[in-house]
Amino acid sequence: HEQTDDELTEKELKHVKADDKAIQTILLSLPEDIYTDVDSCESAQEIWLRVQQIMKGSDIGIQEKNAKLFNEWKRFTSTDGELIESYYHHFSKLMNDFKRSKHFSEKIASNLKFLNNLQPKWSRHVTIVHQTKDMHTTDYTQLYDFLKYYQKEVDELRAERLRKSHDPLALMANSNNPFTYPVFHQD
Repeated sequence: HEQTDDELTEKELKHVKADDKAIQTILLSLPEDIYTDVDSCESAQEIWLRVQQIMKGSDIGIQEKNAKLFNEWKRFTSTDGELIESYYHHFSKLMNDFKRSKHFSEKIASNLKFLNNLQPKWSRHVTIVHQTKDMHTTDYTQLYDFLKYYQKEVDELRAERLRKSHDPLALMANSNNPFTYPVFHQD
């Protein structure tokens, strides 16, 4: 039989009221998809433990998340025509996911990953970074700030290269082909 408020001691009654308040506070702050998983729990502690388990995931789920994260790290690269801002935000999200999962890569590893996976159009500036920055102390955000300054220059050089490569005469003028084409004269 369940006890009524009259049958509880003052201390037990305060505990029940505190638990009810905690349940309401927890339930009101949960997203709907999690709420439906815990609304049948009878105590704040039971709700809290279930929410923790849902948010953390199972050990297998955590291992799968970590494996996915490391695969993302291995495959991470820029895409052709991607702006440095987009590349940086994608990389920054990946680094944030690493920090959240308590897997920190060394500063030099993250810096090299950031630099070495930029598009070839950045190679000149990546060389400058390697020559002027200390990869052990510099943060990839500082590298991004340095490179972002040159975005317009990099885009202009790329556009110029594309113009030259699409102009057949420019291609021939820049060619190292020693073959001379015979010229036929009509007599």
